[in-house]
Amino acid sequence: MPAADATVGKPNFFIVGGIKCGTTAWYEYLRSHPDIFMPDQNEPSFFTSDLPQWRRVESEDEYLELFAGSGDAKLVGEASPIYLIAESAARGTERIAR
Repeated sequence: MPAADATVGKPNFFIVGGIKCGTTAWYEYLRSHPDIFMPDQNEPSFFTSDLPQWRRVESEDEYLELFAGSGDAKLVGEASPIYLIAESAARGTERIAR
């Protein structure tokens, strides 16, 4: 299973911001760059346990699977603007860091 593979990339940057303030435009712009990997699924909102209605990815394996195709990209990111207001995302920075 790719998610368990140690070579699977993890995000090293996040796009957060106000809803309807251009985060999807940034996601599309950055994913067109050859050195940047952005998953096909925009706004997985994995780190929003306090806002389950926004969460599109439930398990860590499912989340890591989004980045399985990152290869040797210099930057690996994701865009979930809801992280700006999700208390669980702010409190979960140690979870994001691992």
